[in-house]
Amino acid sequence: WRIDLFAPQYPEGLVMKIWLNKLSGDIDIINGLNHYIGMGKIDAAMFPEFGYLPIAVAGYIFLALLVAFSGNKKVLYGYCGFSVILAGLLFYDFYQWGYQYGHNLNPHAAIKVPGMAYQPPIIGHKKMLNFDAYSMPDIGGWIVIVFGLLIFIISFMEWKKDRSKVPTVIKQFVTAFLFIGFISCSDGFKQINYGKDECDNCKMTIIDKKFAVEILSLKGKAFKFDDL
Repeated sequence: WRIDLFAPQYPEGLVMKIWLNKLSGDIDIINGLNHYIGMGKIDAAMFPEFGYLPIAVAGYIFLALLVAFSGNKKVLYGYCGFSVILAGLLFYDFYQWGYQYGHNLNPHAAIKVPGMAYQPPIIGHKKMLNFDAYSMPDIGGWIVIVFGLLIFIISFMEWKKDRSKVPTVIKQFVTAFLFIGFISCSDGFKQINYGKDECDNCKMTIIDKKFAVEILSLKGKAFKFDDL
């Protein structure tokens, strides 16, 4: 998983990557900023999950192999249901961590905003002071999501096969859905929506195609401007 933070003073963004057993990214910078608003220091030692997540994932993969070799539909359905429950528990754990981290603030912090909490989003975007926070899967997360979708699709198709032959349109829809999911994760230049997109420098709306400019940073982020 990854959490990206963008602000005027950090246009390239700050990132925190959550692995199975560690954290990486701009942790020190994020901790320095969070100190001013009373948030605790982020450290791998505060996550007991890192101790058993690698074992849990290995066990989950092992169960998937057992399902594949068994060829039993009931085992497949049970594994699909187990996956849904497991995903719910993981997101709940993530929410609980974010809630505690964003609400338990140091009362002696240098910057205090009454009623303000800094709980990061589980998924998607959230505005916190002058920072835009984005929480989303990273490469490993997308692999798990695609795997989960395949498990659900296979379960559905097997269930459907017991009643009628799976229509071709469903197969075409599944193929198109997976294809769109893969290409939507690509980095690169973005289409400029004239009359809607703002200049990343002056925040004015980009109107004139003759002068519009776009650059791609070393991190793969596209910046749009209304003139060179």
